[in-house]
Amino acid sequence: MTTLVIHLDTSGTWQWKLPDASPEQPACVRVAMLRHSCAPGDANADVRLIHAPGARFEPGAIAAHAITAEATERLGEPAFAVMNRLAAWMAGADRVVAYGLDFHRRVANGTASRAGIALPWPRETVCAMRAAVPIVRVPRQAPGGGFTFPKLRVAAHHFGVSLGDPTGAAIPDGEAIVCAVHAIDAGTRAAA
Repeated sequence: MTTLVIHLDTSGTWQWKLPDASPEQPACVRVAMLRHSCAPGDANADVRLIHAPGARFEPGAIAAHAITAEATERLGEPAFAVMNRLAAWMAGADRVVAYGLDFHRRVANGTASRAGIALPWPRETVCAMRAAVPIVRVPRQAPGGGFTFPKLRVAAHHFGVSLGDPTGAAIPDGEAIVCAVHAIDAGTRAAA
């Protein structure tokens, strides 16, 4: 079974009420992927920045992932090329995992749609964040109690992975995130 872990970053806050392909949505600026099969040592990562001319970069987004307009201009590729790469990796996957799957699916679909590409999502998709809730057990601060979605760093730490702070090096930071999500997925599957 081949698992594809994905993580996408945007230039700003995703607008949940707008259509995914709306030009008013923030630009996707980084796509990080980790492909892993059951064979020992069979894992490879690919991280691409997307050239996003005219995108407005919100300060909060830059603080979260340390990707700037200048970095995407210097290192970014056209969205069409990056989304084609994602589509090719998806086509060979039995399952796709993301931390916050709803967000990543909408960003991927919107970016691909604007580039004229339909992504071939496999039948099995997994939200590692949802799977981590009953294991990481972050108390919900609301009437009724229960547990809330853990932040990525909290879940990664629970499963023995340290993300550290964004270094500003977009490629290694992207690889660290997909490796952490892969560890969370493996940990939640082992605990089930």
